[in-house]
Amino acid sequence: MSFICAYLSCSCRNMDLARFFSTSRCTSDGISKGAWLNRSSIIFAGNDKWSVDPRVSIVSSGGEYSLQIQKVDVTDDGLYTCSVQSERNPKPKHLHLVVKVPPKIYDISSDITVNEGSNVSLICTASGKPDPTISWRHITPLGVGFVGEYLNITGITRDQAGDYECSAMNDIASPDSKTVKVIVKCKYISVLATIWLPKQILIYINVYCFLTMTQISL
Repeated sequence: MSFICAYLSCSCRNMDLARFFSTSRCTSDGISKGAWLNRSSIIFAGNDKWSVDPRVSIVSSGGEYSLQIQKVDVTDDGLYTCSVQSERNPKPKHLHLVVKVPPKIYDISSDITVNEGSNVSLICTASGKPDPTISWRHITPLGVGFVGEYLNITGITRDQAGDYECSAMNDIASPDSKTVKVIVKCKYISVLATIWLPKQILIYINVYCFLTMTQISL
């Protein structure tokens, strides 16, 4: 994909092909008086390549003096200057390359098992450019959502057990999503039971329930 930067800025996605076209025309002695700079570093002076980056090259055609960058990376983001020496004065043109990167989740909480009533904190971090928006969603029919890297649940209940999906989204590509499973152990429940032995004895039995997504009725 090519982008013609006829104005002061252009945008492209990570790994695209960026091609900068100078709006200035070279003089009759060709491109020997042209130069491309990235910030203050010279990339090309005429046809002489000063950069050691194998991805950059010069494309010249019809009096144009263009810089081409293959496999654009986020490190290529920044200000570029094309300077063409005319018979009177240099005519610099400043162009700004904005490299956009799809969202990518690089860290998320592991699956956890907690006791009912505990406090739970989940974290999800992602990279991308523009910075992605991060949100959490409890995967249930209600699908309650939360915005932010951190999801804090105070006094978790059995109804809040299950899978929690983290999504990172910007305007470059489809969201990146990952899930965390939260297993909730219910509190002990004391049940009065009658056991028939030689003599009728009343005893208490502690029943321990273990829940994931489905609530168990006792």
